[in-house]
Amino acid sequence: MFKQPSGNPGRKITRFANARWSAVSLVVLVWVASTSTAGPASTETIRLANGIDLLLIPITDSPGASMVLVSPMGLCSDTPGRSQWSHLTERMLAAATGVAPFDEIHLETISPAMLLKFSRDGDAWQEGVAALTTWLAAPSFPQDVLDREKEAILDAVDVVVEQRGTFRYALSVWGQSLTGPINRVSIKGDVRGAHPDELLEHHRRRFTTGTRPVIAVAGRFPRKELIEALEAKIGSLPIADVSPAGSKPPLGPAANPAKRNARVTWDLPTNHVVFHWPLPPLDDVGKAMRATIESGVDHLMQQRGLDYRVKKTLVRVPVGVSADGHACLVVEMTLRDVKEATLTRARTDVQQVIDGFLVEDAHSRAAGRLRAIGIHDQYSNFAALLAEAKRRGFPRRMLEANVAVFHGLSLFVNGDGIANQIAILHGADNLDHAEPWKKTLSAENRWELVITPEPAKPKPAVKRGGGEGATAKPAKPVDPSSQAPSQAKDG
Repeated sequence: MFKQPSGNPGRKITRFANARWSAVSLVVLVWVASTSTAGPASTETIRLANGIDLLLIPITDSPGASMVLVSPMGLCSDTPGRSQWSHLTERMLAAATGVAPFDEIHLETISPAMLLKFSRDGDAWQEGVAALTTWLAAPSFPQDVLDREKEAILDAVDVVVEQRGTFRYALSVWGQSLTGPINRVSIKGDVRGAHPDELLEHHRRRFTTGTRPVIAVAGRFPRKELIEALEAKIGSLPIADVSPAGSKPPLGPAANPAKRNARVTWDLPTNHVVFHWPLPPLDDVGKAMRATIESGVDHLMQQRGLDYRVKKTLVRVPVGVSADGHACLVVEMTLRDVKEATLTRARTDVQQVIDGFLVEDAHSRAAGRLRAIGIHDQYSNFAALLAEAKRRGFPRRMLEANVAVFHGLSLFVNGDGIANQIAILHGADNLDHAEPWKKTLSAENRWELVITPEPAKPKPAVKRGGGEGATAKPAKPVDPSSQAPSQAKDG
């Protein structure tokens, strides 16, 4: 996540405070939504000339408009030698739009995407169009700004390690492992090595590559004028290859046997294992089952993780979309060690949860489906949600921005809107829908990436005294200007 630059040297601390505030706002949003009973929101989807999807969510009594650009440049979009370049791009794009309050302009990089949010009261939608245009066009990345943002990211690494948030770096390594053979990753070194021209090229190649980008607008806006402005400013921009979410063939181990079981070292002091299962292109029922599986397996893995978790062992099931738009089920774990016994137990636990969920645990499967429906439904019932938020005095603009984010992400990840997803999930109650997934999510189709700290470099032994094998003390440098001319010349 990113807080707009303010020149405050303590910015790395406020970034994580903002992350906590974002999490709190999401919890409040879900709690308020649980009291809502209104029907699904009315939305409209339009495709701009260059292939970007525009999602309009009109709210007639809104104080302004919230715009969200969902770009396929996520945590998993880094390529070998370019660790954290997606995060660095996020910070450079935020700096390009200038200093602004956190609740007006906010950029955030998650596993499958980057979320670029603009939200202001009044008739500020034209300013939002200008911000979206800047983020997509990225006219320049000044060297002095890049140097400043590099330092901010490097300063934050130790804080991220302390807060056990290195999963974001692990997902970067996972994305890199799918695009090229790697044995070692230097998170800090790759950040230090970023050059403005190379970073701009990274933006050009990755910012719209893979899954089709989405612009979601929620609030009060002049429909005709907004569409015309977006078509003129953004629809004319050349963008890279785009395709609907989950439409690409599976990235199967048979095509890439060397990548199926990979080990990588890095310059961080934590151990991770990332399991993933490539998914085929999904129909509507398949998308509903994926949402059910992601929701249910995530819940069950968290429960199972508590049984053997020690200190830094965490379990996450992020939304899985690789750097090139291939859909995957991903289970990421932070481990206390990577001894074979630990890895064997992790493999067994993960596979037992998935196999049990698909084969025999009908109760958990039904609960996972209802959980997925509930998550979608909370954001669909935003009319009553906003009314309740107004009554309780919760910031309305932040809620509307979150509504835009969730609707935009649904279109980005699933290829359709929330209302359709709810209908599909309601109709996916037949347990036979789990049958095709048994092979897709089997142990035979599981990929594994193990990430470990690189070995510490041994310090050279220094022996005292002048005996054989003693290391000579380096001579003190001599300033030539202090010597006689003949000595300086001879060196």
